[in-house]
Amino acid sequence: VLTVDAQEDSRFDGALSIMGHQIHAAMCAPLAGRDSVAGVLYADSGRKGEQFGQSDFELFTAIAHVVGVAVENTRLHREKVEQERLAAIGEATAGLGHCMRNILTGIKGGAEFVDMSIREKDIKYLERAWPIMSQAVQRIEMLVMNLLMYSRERTPERMSVSLDDVVREVAETLHARADKHQVAIHLELAGNAIVPVDLQQIYRVVLNLLTNAVDACESDGGTVT
Repeated sequence: VLTVDAQEDSRFDGALSIMGHQIHAAMCAPLAGRDSVAGVLYADSGRKGEQFGQSDFELFTAIAHVVGVAVENTRLHREKVEQERLAAIGEATAGLGHCMRNILTGIKGGAEFVDMSIREKDIKYLERAWPIMSQAVQRIEMLVMNLLMYSRERTPERMSVSLDDVVREVAETLHARADKHQVAIHLELAGNAIVPVDLQQIYRVVLNLLTNAVDACESDGGTVT
């Protein structure tokens, strides 16, 4: 819209705001992006005799289009950021669920030894259960610490670790679960190889692999090597 004098322009008959503010020359153009209208750009003059010409209106319309595209781009960027944020939350939730599942696997393994100890009234099963459940508590504590530091990128905490010890610990954790499904766990150890790894992460890797393998043999039994 371009008007020389809104007070005398029939298009604004009865517009109280136009009359009340004594608006004379005025321009209005849509903030038009590529796919949508983001709003309106408006300019006016309350001084009678000051007019906007056609060249003013063309420049004004061009500015409105540039601003419209900029606003549209900003909205699209925000939508993309929100989508990426939701995707990141979904990925983190899935990872957290998988990690909790691993910890619960350890707790269940220890609990099954406790059940055996109660059922058979033999403390030797408690002696096998406690290290497993103690490790699970430590891993819960580590998980909570990781969540508290979630906003920071986690740097692997490498230390000299015996892979044999990690594999033995995982096998012991899953022993009761494997027995329940009539699955034998056979270890072929590497001769106590000491390697610099992140203990928490490598434990999760081995636990994931062995848990999936035992679950795969659940229906028919078998041997996991």
